[in-house]
Amino acid sequence: MWKKLLSSRRYLRVLLILISIGGLCASLFRVLEREPLPVRKTPETLPHTQITARYVEEEGLLAVTQTMEVRNDTGEDWPQILLQLPVNAYKSEELSPAASAKWAEASYPDGFSEGFLTLDWAGVDGVSLSPEFLSDERTACLLPVAVSGGGSITLQLRYRLYLPFCLHRFGQDSRAIRLFHVFPALGVWQDGRWLNDEICSVGDGWNAPMSRFSFEVELPRGWTLAAGCAVQQKGLLHSGVLPAADDLCLAVFKEPVRHEHRQAGGTSLTVYGADGGQVQEAAGWFAPYLEKLAGLYGPSPLEKVTVCLLPYYEDAGVFPGLIVLNENQFVRFRQNMPDIAWAAAWQWFGAGFSTDGFREHWLSAALSEWAGQQALSRVRGQDALEERRRTFVDEAMRENLHLSLTPGSPLSYFPDESTLDSLTRGRGCAFLIAADTMCGGRLNEFLRDLAKNCFYQRLTESQFLGRLNRFFSMDVTPLWTDYIHTLY
Repeated sequence: MWKKLLSSRRYLRVLLILISIGGLCASLFRVLEREPLPVRKTPETLPHTQITARYVEEEGLLAVTQTMEVRNDTGEDWPQILLQLPVNAYKSEELSPAASAKWAEASYPDGFSEGFLTLDWAGVDGVSLSPEFLSDERTACLLPVAVSGGGSITLQLRYRLYLPFCLHRFGQDSRAIRLFHVFPALGVWQDGRWLNDEICSVGDGWNAPMSRFSFEVELPRGWTLAAGCAVQQKGLLHSGVLPAADDLCLAVFKEPVRHEHRQAGGTSLTVYGADGGQVQEAAGWFAPYLEKLAGLYGPSPLEKVTVCLLPYYEDAGVFPGLIVLNENQFVRFRQNMPDIAWAAAWQWFGAGFSTDGFREHWLSAALSEWAGQQALSRVRGQDALEERRRTFVDEAMRENLHLSLTPGSPLSYFPDESTLDSLTRGRGCAFLIAADTMCGGRLNEFLRDLAKNCFYQRLTESQFLGRLNRFFSMDVTPLWTDYIHTLY
């Protein structure tokens, strides 16, 4: 009788194991199929945006003509299109991301100065469109033109950009002009609607599809234009093509500027700045990291990285193909190479994809932090990696910051840059470290595959997770939920 009972228990145990395995397989299948992977793209397949601008120095403005190929590849019909005009936030001291309590003094050393965009004309095929602005601030508008799923139109814009005296992403001073996330961009269509996010003073919530940009900017004689691509100069005209990015960002130097060119792992590096010694030193900082990153993850998605040393409101800023370092913090950068490594790595895992900078800020932040740490260990040794993880990642995991925040919280939830970095980069990187351990130390192999197959397109956290699960044939969803979307 006991043998029969034990035998029954054995069969019951086997049955329970089979049921559990079946449940896990079903769960994994659901996770892997939660969202289809994007089709691989190349820069040549992206919609094209052309910008022609002329700087009118006496009026402090840029007169711009912009032609945009608007392509609907969502599979849903668009009854209207959303045009984002984020620079109009700089018109109001109350709304300007540069005028927050944290950044006001650093951004406006001489007091608040308004900047804004005046949209003079919008149309399709020469037919005028009347914009419907969605707020008094005019940071977004609907244009009454339908685009069917799979269809496309060519949108033409004429506008003037009035430059504030401001050291933020948009503005000028006596030596430079910053044009980072200022040109009008198509909105993002998601879940049957256009996303129209608030503009925050913490972080950078840029959210736009990938495009191929060409530009031609007329500047006064002797001025220099820097971009995340090669720039040709013919007389007063500065032109170039940015093969693939979610925005065209430009820096203009208003006085004679020094520059240094290097080649690093197939990536072309150019550093601009007023101080020749600083320019050479910064080139020496970035070149080894770019070389190691190319070895780890393949060529840079843009094949050129430009670094600008100029007055800036914070220590550093990262944009497609363009890195900004605050020249006034130059000495601090000598002591903090992990920030240089992170900024270099962002050119792969921030600039290479279009991501949701408002709702999924952690994705590009954490991937760039991980990749930067991998390059750091190969340039400065294992001790430097362990120190970075101890002081940045481990500290972020120990610190009880805000019970209402997770690394996956929307950008507007974060009270300051320190909290944002600690959660999205620190705890976000902790998730990737745990995933690497879970997957047998092969995360870099996965990220190289991700770079090879997903550059030049929009990448959501759901697609990222689905690809991660597929690559390793295991379900890391509970780990992701615990690290990224669980309150501590």
